[in-house]
Amino acid sequence: FHMANFPRCAQSGWCMIQVSYITAASQAPCAQRHVVALGQFDGFHLGHQSVLDQVKMTAQQLQCQSSVVIFDPLPKVFLGKMSPEERLMTVAEQIQFVHDYGCDGVFKLGFDASLANMDAKTFMRVVLLEQCQADAVVVGEDFRFGRGRSGTLEVLGTGLAAYGKSLHVVQVKRDACQKISSTQCREALRNHNFEQLTRWLGRPWSVGL
Repeated sequence: FHMANFPRCAQSGWCMIQVSYITAASQAPCAQRHVVALGQFDGFHLGHQSVLDQVKMTAQQLQCQSSVVIFDPLPKVFLGKMSPEERLMTVAEQIQFVHDYGCDGVFKLGFDASLANMDAKTFMRVVLLEQCQADAVVVGEDFRFGRGRSGTLEVLGTGLAAYGKSLHVVQVKRDACQKISSTQCREALRNHNFEQLTRWLGRPWSVGL
C-alpha cells in the first residue's frame, strides 16, 4: 500500500491530491512503470472489462504494472449528478474486482474541488505522468476528462505522445445497437431488469456484487 500527496502547479494555486496505490495481497511490490486504465468504472460492465483486458495485454508487452484508476467519490456523485446510493459498486468492491480480474493494482484518487477544477493538460501531466507514472494510458472511445470534460482523446493522445507515452482507445461495447454504460446498468437496476443487467455486467447481479 502506497500513499502520496502532490501539489498542483503554482500558477493554478496549491492543492493536495491524495493518491493511494493498492495492490492485491499476492502481488510483489509495485514497479515504477504502469499502464493505466482511466474511467469511472462503476459496475465494471463488459465495456469496462474490455478496457481492463487491453491494460493487461499492453502492460505485458511493455513489462509494466497493469493498473486501474478509480475515484472516491465518483465524479458524478461529487458534482451532484448522482446520489451515492445509486452507485453500482462501493470503492472496496471496485478494488476487489480489479484484483480478481488479474490487474496488478489500483490507483485510488480522492476526487474533490481541486481535481474537478483541474484542466485536462494539467491532469495528464500531474496525475497520469507524475503520480501514476504512466507509460501508457487505456480509455474507452467515449472518454473525456479534465475541467468541464474539456479533455478529448486528441488532447490526451497528443499530450502523451509529447512525453513519449502512448494512448490506447477501446471501442465501446454494444448490445443490440445500444451502448453498454454504467448509466444504462443503473437504469436496468431501477427497472428490475435483472436479465439485461446480468448480460451487460457479464455476471449475475447481487447486492455487493
